[in-house]
Amino acid sequence: MEIALERARAETERAIRVYTAWNDPEARQVKNEMLAACGFDVVGTAENGDEAVRGVLASLCDVLLADVFLSGEDGLDVCRRVKEKKRTLPVILLSPFLNGFLSYRLQQAKPDCLLILPVNSARLAEKIVDLVAYRRMLCANGSFDLDRSIDAMLKALGVPYSCEGFAEIGDALRLCFDDPTLSRTVTKRLYPLLGEKHGKTRKAVERNIRSAVEMAFDRSTPAVLERYFGNTVSAGRGRATNSEFLAALTQALRLEARFRCDP
Repeated sequence: MEIALERARAETERAIRVYTAWNDPEARQVKNEMLAACGFDVVGTAENGDEAVRGVLASLCDVLLADVFLSGEDGLDVCRRVKEKKRTLPVILLSPFLNGFLSYRLQQAKPDCLLILPVNSARLAEKIVDLVAYRRMLCANGSFDLDRSIDAMLKALGVPYSCEGFAEIGDALRLCFDDPTLSRTVTKRLYPLLGEKHGKTRKAVERNIRSAVEMAFDRSTPAVLERYFGNTVSAGRGRATNSEFLAALTQALRLEARFRCDP
């Protein structure tokens, strides 16, 4: 964690500024003190949704960290309203559970990350650092649009919108862009996350993504496959595994973001 924090400070010449929103006063104090102890600058805090929206929009924070269950407007409403004004500001929501209705509302609010409580300080700190670092690459001027790049990439690979796994593989790439370790833990972490969002079993998610991968290798040209996969796929097997496919495309997206956004 110390290395990640030092990297973030070196890139910005200052501590990452965090705005927090917690319902419970005791939890608010404990978490704010924990963030400060990890080296973050807590620039503001709120006890309800309305106060959080006003505070975030008035502050120069780098990330919003909020409880889903805030009084007044809840964390999902806060996220939606903040994103309308500050599209590239990373928003991390925390919740003690995830159910079907929350999954539906998450699709509307579009936070950058949802963490299920309890979460330890080291994991939370790493997530904050990673999200801030990579959201900066998206650039406020819109020179890199993750959704547009994913659509263009899948189109180049011959995966049509009508493919049953198109939605799952697109969401998988969005998740892996922020957390590349997900492409190495697809069965234990990635498929369950996608299953919750799309209301499908882990096996169904795996099968749909596999269908999209096979379609890409059947329809794409050798030149496009070489561009994204090179020699990383076994010639004897012929096609990438789901994990290999997601890892290669995630790396390509990150390189594109760095190329477009670095001065």
